[in-house]
Amino acid sequence: MGNYTALEDPLIDQTIENHMRCIVESIVARMPPQTIALRGSFGRGEGSVIPRNGSLYFLSDYEIDVATPSPFYRSVFSALSKEMTEQLGVQTGIRWMRPDCLVKDRIGPFPIKREAITISLYEFRYGSRVLFGDDFISNGPVIDPRHIRLESGFQLLLNRMAESLSYMSLEDDYQDKSLVTYHWINKTILACAEALLLLWESYHFSYRERGVRFAELAQTRLGFMQSQAALFAELIKRATEWKLLPAAHLYMDTVRNSWEQIIPICGAVFKHLSEQGLSIPFDDYPEFAQLYLQKTAGSAGFRSTVLRLPKKMLEAYRAIGAHGSMRNLSSRYFASQIVYSAVPLLFLCYGAEPQVEYLHEARAQLAKLGELDQPRENVSEEWDYLRKKLFVFWKMYCY
Repeated sequence: MGNYTALEDPLIDQTIENHMRCIVESIVARMPPQTIALRGSFGRGEGSVIPRNGSLYFLSDYEIDVATPSPFYRSVFSALSKEMTEQLGVQTGIRWMRPDCLVKDRIGPFPIKREAITISLYEFRYGSRVLFGDDFISNGPVIDPRHIRLESGFQLLLNRMAESLSYMSLEDDYQDKSLVTYHWINKTILACAEALLLLWESYHFSYRERGVRFAELAQTRLGFMQSQAALFAELIKRATEWKLLPAAHLYMDTVRNSWEQIIPICGAVFKHLSEQGLSIPFDDYPEFAQLYLQKTAGSAGFRSTVLRLPKKMLEAYRAIGAHGSMRNLSSRYFASQIVYSAVPLLFLCYGAEPQVEYLHEARAQLAKLGELDQPRENVSEEWDYLRKKLFVFWKMYCY
């Protein structure tokens, strides 16, 4: 094992060390941070990197958290993220975080109340390393992963589905030599296992350990998958290997065939989580969209004016920043929930002839967020248009 990846490769370690030094120096030159931390795959020592002909091909991103009391450095971090990405040749995201996030049990900007534990908070506590400043992470309170709310895993899967839509062109019937699409296919199927491990109260911050635990539990917990159970377990085994030691031979099928293999599995897992974890049983996905909105509209975050106002203000800020529509500002629903209600409808329509009723319901939901072109007569073209619009709305309100 290396310091940042599962590969014992001095070149990878030294390269990443140099990158971290550059990132820290650039941040410190622009503001006084309390702490700079590396989270995500590289923070856990499980980053995905492929050595190739003396060069390094990075599949994982650098995820950098900067803790400081003031939230007014966000524009600096946004500019630095772009600058570091271009300079290092590795996608780099730098974000602000509260120095008291572990005490407040929340990473987000609104410290109104303590929230239920999320995957993000748990993995920050146990899967990050300090690059600069105070180490308030390892000295933070103990977080029991069994206390992570299941909605966090459900949202993880929705986010993976949403971002997948940007990799789902109907013209993608080829072997993607860049490996980026296969990397995303891999992340999407892994999200299914991660959400199930939350449901089974067996989640862990390490990909390696999650793979071991899923393999053990899958033998008795996948009855709901019926004939797909064995394939699902095999896909997770391959996906875990790819995450730790990515290699081209692990994905030899075309992009389209790979998507078409995992999409039904994602659909079955999603339905199981909805029914067993969120108490939202449904027969078909257009029905899910309505039930999901009704369920979330009844939660405390929607009923409470104290909690609704800052979230609605954040929606307006994002819409203005993206030159988007303000039409959802007075809605009883948050824009993010409207987006999520449409995500599985379009995700499950990839490949074969899209189901018209799925597209009609997705369009009805997205129309609440902004102007849409007239429906296309060709259902494949309509799906392609709607998946691009949904991705824009997801980036605006959920990313």
